Parts: sequence; structure tokens; C-alpha cells
Amino acid sequence: MVSFLESCSRIDVLKNEIKPLRLAPANLHVPYINEATECFHKELPISCILVSSTSVEICLCWEHWRRKPEEERKTIPIDEFRNVSLEKLFREFSNSDVPIDKLLDFDEREQLKKTGKLDTKSIRFIKTRNKFAHGDLFYHTSLATLISGHYEDWLDYGINGEEWANARLETVAFVQLLKTLRFMKTLTDLLIEKG
Repeated sequence: MVSFLESCSRIDVLKNEIKPLRLAPANLHVPYINEATECFHKELPISCILVSSTSVEICLCWEHWRRKPEEERKTIPIDEFRNVSLEKLFREFSNSDVPIDKLLDFDEREQLKKTGKLDTKSIRFIKTRNKFAHGDLFYHTSLATLISGHYEDWLDYGINGEEWANARLETVAFVQLLKTLRFMKTLTDLLIEKG
């Protein structure tokens, strides 16, 4: 893998490319992105994974609400958001303009192209978030299962086969945060373009 300083620099450059949005509720993700990046810099990988994943969940929940008919959007339904799973949100937006593909690895993007559907139980972004959020990471789980085994992804993420096979928490956090920032950049660009 590239050095830690290079990883931090790559993360910072990408974070700085995320454009601010004018709508206040849509900016709820900003403190989470800042916190996730700070956690990565301070070498707190579990916090980085959870907080970056939360920022995605917030944006998808907000988009879920925003796309409802206007008469259903009088108030923000906090209770409804608590009951919407990340898997359900991925399914809902997999064939929309929401850039779910930025959260997917090579094989997952290929599956979506071929079938038009996602097997949300096997998506690594969701699996990674769930493993850490539910505290079941250390029950017979190799960290390598949380990172794509495809060479194309290794090149993209800056890791090699040995680092994949002997994955560390820092590597998993880097990949999760990288996917999150790419998603945020694409989503905010899209929302700004739509006006």
C-alpha cells in the first residue's frame, strides 16, 4: 500500500473536492465527513469506518425523503429514517442517478450492469459497515473479505495481493473512506447540477 502520509494526502485532496450544498439539511453529512477524515488521520480505523458509513446513510436517507411527493414531505420523518436500512437504500437507488456505483467494487459494479440488481447482502461497503456497527467483526472473519480481491480494485485503492491477504484495519478504513468520499463528491456534484 502507499505510505500512510500518501493515503492521508489522497483522502484530503478528495475531501476538498466535495462541493458544499446550499440546502442546510443536505449538509448534515459534512461534520461526519470531517470526523471520518480526522479519525483516519489519527489512526482510529474503526471510528473512521463507522463515521464514514454514517455519512453515506444520512445522504441516502435524505435523498429517500427528498424524492417523495411534496405532500408527503411536510416534516422530516425521523422515526422512518430509523427503520430504513442501508441495504434497502442501496436497493432503492441502485438504478437511479444516485451514484451508488461509487460505493461498489469492480465485481459488484459488473453484477449491477449485467443484472440491473444488487445482492445487497454481499456488498462489501454494507458488510464492512455492519461488521463494525454490530460488533461481530471478530467472529470468524478475515479482514480480506471486506476488501475486493480484484486486481483492478487493488490498483485503484493502492494495495497489492499481500496487503489484501493480510489486510489490517487501517487498510479497510482507507478503502471505506475512499469509497465514501467518491460517493459524496459525485452526489454533491449531481445535486448542484440539478439545482
